[in-house]
Amino acid sequence: MSEIVIHIGTHKTGTTAIQSFFHQNRKALGDTGFWYPGYNLIDKKNHPAHLGMANALVNEHKRFSQKDAEDFFKLVAKKSKSYDYTFISAEPLYRHYLNSGNFSAHQDKQAYWESRELFIKYFLSFFTNCDASIVLVLREHASYAQSLYQEHIKSTRYKGNFKDFLTEFWFHFDYLNQIHAWEKLGHKVNVLSYSKLGKKEGLIHNFIDSGVFGNPEKYFAELDTSERRSNAAIFSELVILKRMLHSSAMGREAIEELIKSINSNLSHSSRLKHCFFDNQEHLLRWTNQFENDKQLIIQRYNHEKEISTPFFEFAHENYYAFGDNFTEDEGISILKSLTGLLENKTN
Repeated sequence: MSEIVIHIGTHKTGTTAIQSFFHQNRKALGDTGFWYPGYNLIDKKNHPAHLGMANALVNEHKRFSQKDAEDFFKLVAKKSKSYDYTFISAEPLYRHYLNSGNFSAHQDKQAYWESRELFIKYFLSFFTNCDASIVLVLREHASYAQSLYQEHIKSTRYKGNFKDFLTEFWFHFDYLNQIHAWEKLGHKVNVLSYSKLGKKEGLIHNFIDSGVFGNPEKYFAELDTSERRSNAAIFSELVILKRMLHSSAMGREAIEELIKSINSNLSHSSRLKHCFFDNQEHLLRWTNQFENDKQLIIQRYNHEKEISTPFFEFAHENYYAFGDNFTEDEGISILKSLTGLLENKTN
C-alpha cells in the first residue's frame, strides 16, 4: 500500500505547528516508511511546509519557478511508491486558481470557480497514478475570518479594512464549495474540525490520530507530539495600526520593525479581545449566511466519536471593542509605547 495524503489547510488552523512537527521528524518518520518530502528533492533548501512549491505553480514565488514546482511534485509522485504514506502540506492549495488575468476573483465568482477547477486538475495531474486523499481542517467562520485578516495584515501590505477583506477574499469562507471542487474530480476529502483537534491531547496528536494515516502507531509511537506555539498573532490594535501604515510612504521593513517593537511593549491582557466586526449584529449576520452549509458539512463529514465539542466552535467573547478602528484606550496604549521607545533611543 502506498498513499499520498495532501493537507490543504485551511490557513490559521494549526498548519504551522503541524508542518513544523513533520519537518523536525522528517528523518525518523522516513525510517518507518512515512515520507515528508523536502525541497532538497530538487536541490533546494528545505522548508517546514510545501507552500512555496504550491505558490510557484501559479508563479507566486520569488525564488521558485513554475518548473521547479512541477519537477518537485512529479518526483514526489514517483518516489512515493517506496513509502507507505507520503504527506504534503500546503495551505495555498485551498485557494489557488489559474487566472488568465482577465477577471478579478472577488468580482466574478463563476470565473473563480472555473479557474479554481482548472488549478485543481493541474495540481492533481502530477498524481494521476497515485492513491491520493485530501485533508482539510475547518474553523468556525467568524474566528477564522478575523484570524486570517490579522495574518494577512501581518504578512503583506494589504490596505483594505476588515469589511473589504471579507468581500475580496470571500472564497476562503465558502467551505462547502471548496470541498466540492476537489470531490468533483473524484478525490475523497477528509474534513476535520479545528475545534476538536485542539482538545485533550492537543492538536498534533489529534491530527495524527484522526484516521487520515490509517494506523498511526507504526509511524508516530516514539515521537513527541506535544504542540509548540508558532506563528503567533500580533495584537489586534497593531493590526489596525499596521494596516494604516500600509497607506503611508514608510517602507515595509521599517513598518515591521516598528510594529515588532510596539508589540513587545504592550500588555498581553488585550490580545484577541478586539472584534473586527462592526458589532455583534454584524458578526451574527455574516456568520448566519453559512449556517446551512455548516450543517451539511457536519452531517456528511463529522465521523468523530467525541461529541462534547461542537464541530464549529466559537467562543463569543465579551469583546471590549468592535470595529476596525482604535478605541481611545488602545490609542493611548500605543502612544505610551511609542513614547517609551523614543525615550530609550535618546538615552
